[in-house]
Amino acid sequence: MLGESELRFLHTVVAKLLYLSRRARPDIITAVGFLCTRVQAPTKEDQVKLRRLLGYLSKTKNRLLVIKPSQSFKVVAYIDASFAMHNDGKSHTGIVIFVGGVAVYCASQKQKCVNKSPTEAELVALSDNIGSDLQHFL
Repeated sequence: MLGESELRFLHTVVAKLLYLSRRARPDIITAVGFLCTRVQAPTKEDQVKLRRLLGYLSKTKNRLLVIKPSQSFKVVAYIDASFAMHNDGKSHTGIVIFVGGVAVYCASQKQKCVNKSPTEAELVALSDNIGSDLQHFL
């Protein structure tokens, strides 16, 4: 179990990383999403994961988010799921939408239901996200 000051530090840093992942660093959104699920009762392992993520950010601080569309403004969406990733057996969904080759939307979220198979997790990811997220871009 973490001490009170370590707990506060982890919670504060994860909140700041959540803002950063939404505004400038979509490459860390999955790791931050996972850490967000752990801030209520973090362990030493979660603290190690946070340090690893901070190390990654430190080594890639010159990585830029480039928004330069191609000639075609084609909309392409990728939706994927990881089966039974969380302690409660729920799966995790990731989505990225490109317009003209530029990532305009990225999300990573825990699914709301427990799935029986990886195929079902993929179907839930698709059905939960295809309507609500894509309609903003079409």
